Amino acid sequence: MSTDVEYKPLKLFDFIKGMTSQKRDLDFNDPLVSKEYKQFIINKTISSSELYVPAMNDTLNHKRSANIPNRLHYDYLKSVLPKRYVPFTVPKAAGAAENDWMKPYLSDFFQVGTRDVEILMKSLTEDEIEEILSDYKLGVDGKMVEL
Repeated sequence: MSTDVEYKPLKLFDFIKGMTSQKRDLDFNDPLVSKEYKQFIINKTISSSELYVPAMNDTLNHKRSANIPNRLHYDYLKSVLPKRYVPFTVPKAAGAAENDWMKPYLSDFFQVGTRDVEILMKSLTEDEIEEILSDYKLGVDGKMVEL
């Protein structure tokens, strides 16, 4: 009788939790683990927390740190980083504006694509945009719907 167990690949924060709060060992012989482990992204995310900056500076200052195997990198960070939970936030992508939520509604109103909406938003005043958005209201599911 065969049991097919489906494993989900580990994500970035699973690796970071394993190094910090859980202090667990990983099997890097597993292709799902080795495929998802990205040293650069893990270094960048961990160094975004002020608590871990000194440890990450020691790690990143070594010229040969780019050539170390994933297992060694993981085990080193697991041993250096303190055992505690620190919530990490992924920084927003460059260029993400706070008024991006308006674009689908303005696109629907003018019947144009997203690139054209960006051009229109530059030419419209805030009052004109508010007047257009007043034609929409929040629906039951929290999305704006046309009146």
